[in-house]
Formats: sequence, structure tokens, C-alpha cells
Amino acid sequence: MRGCDRRFALFEYYAARVILGLLVWAGGGCMADAHQVPSLTVEALFAKDRTYTLRVNLDPRLIISDQPASLPPVPVEWYRDQSADALAATKDKAAAYLAKALSVKFGAGTMAIGKCEFQPMDGATNMPLSADSKEIHLLAEAKGNVPEGEDSFSLSLSHDANVSMILMNSFEGTLERRPNVVFPGETSRPFKMVFPAKQVASGEVPAGSDSQLSGGEPREGATRGYNRTMIGVAIALAALIGATLWRWRTKG
Repeated sequence: MRGCDRRFALFEYYAARVILGLLVWAGGGCMADAHQVPSLTVEALFAKDRTYTLRVNLDPRLIISDQPASLPPVPVEWYRDQSADALAATKDKAAAYLAKALSVKFGAGTMAIGKCEFQPMDGATNMPLSADSKEIHLLAEAKGNVPEGEDSFSLSLSHDANVSMILMNSFEGTLERRPNVVFPGETSRPFKMVFPAKQVASGEVPAGSDSQLSGGEPREGATRGYNRTMIGVAIALAALIGATLWRWRTKG
């Protein structure tokens, strides 16, 4: 069952990323330049049982060069032609980069992103690799638990990350209204979560403790599909804004 859930979660992620790819393709002209900018897109998914998943779309140029924007997109052969040992070393290098670039914050506490599992993905379509794939990205996934007593999350991007970051937060399938565009040396705005109160002696959870975003609308099952689709749209628009701002900042 866990394997099925994992496959569904990955499919959901890839489906959301397809929308980003379509918007990049549809933009033409100026969007073609934006596509050349390496990206670091993060989705932070939280559940009412205090578990969370961080999914990071990592452009390999970020671990190949200290000037990633000067390189063209990495061809899929770079990944497919690696030996088992070389591939393990690549994943270790990617993990080291993420550990250096990202710092997870819950309240006043700070921790590393944690152990990541890596899978290849098509960098142009943001779908699983296929025989027609030309460009490679890495999908990193890290899991953890929100510390007891904490209800606020933010993510810091180090000065030497060499890229801007797009962060999308969600709680129990409810997407945060505004994406975070974070530049090197900055921290995302706090994301507040409302966890259920602990069970009372009778074993029942007090009424009114159903999870919802702080200051947001109550979560409804009928809106989950809509929210999942909007994740892709919001990430796509935020990625375009972040890439454009990053180009202006580096040119300035």
C-alpha cells in the first residue's frame, strides 16, 4: 500500500510539473531565455499528523558548475551513461548541495533538510524519463516530522546556492495562496499550520479541531482536485517571475 501511495504522489508531482513545461513552451521568445536559468523548485507538503514531505526539482547544472547559468541544459546522456558508482557519487553530490543550500526552520529551530531519495526526471517536460527525453533534472524527496509544539515553517536559501528558489507550501492538500520567491541569503515567509488538538481522556478529539490553514478557508474534500491542479499553475507562474527577477538581479 505504501508503494502505491508513493507512486501516486510522484505521479501527482509530475502532472503538476507538466503545466510548468507547457507554460514555458507557450511563452516563446523571452520565456526561452528564462528556461536557460537553472531552477530550484520546492514543494513542502504537510499533514495533520505532523509528517511532511519536501520535494525539490534540482537542475544538475547546480552541482556541475559554480556558474550554472553559463551552461546549457544538461542532456539525459549525462545521467544514463554513468556507471553505478558514478551515479551514487552524483546523488551524494546532489545531497551535499541541498544540505548546504537549504535550511529547514520550525519556529526558532533550524535543521538540515535530511536524507533525500533521488529520481531522474525529464527536465523539459517534468515527467518521468522516456526514450524521447533530452534534458535531465533530479527529483529529490525528503520526509520528516514537525517538532511537537511548533506550527510555523520556513525555508532558508544559502548565499552560495547560485540560484533563486520557488517554494510552494500546502497543508492537508490546501495550497498556500501565494508562492514564495526566495533569493540567495533569504528566508521564506513563515507558513502557519493548525494541527488538531491532542485527544482528550475519552479518546475523542475536541470539536472544531479539524485542520485548516491559518486565516484560510476550511478544507473540503471537493476542493482537493482543484488545489492539486493549482499547484502546477502557481509554481509555473512563480518560476517565471523568479527566473525573470533573477536575470535582472544578476545583470544588475
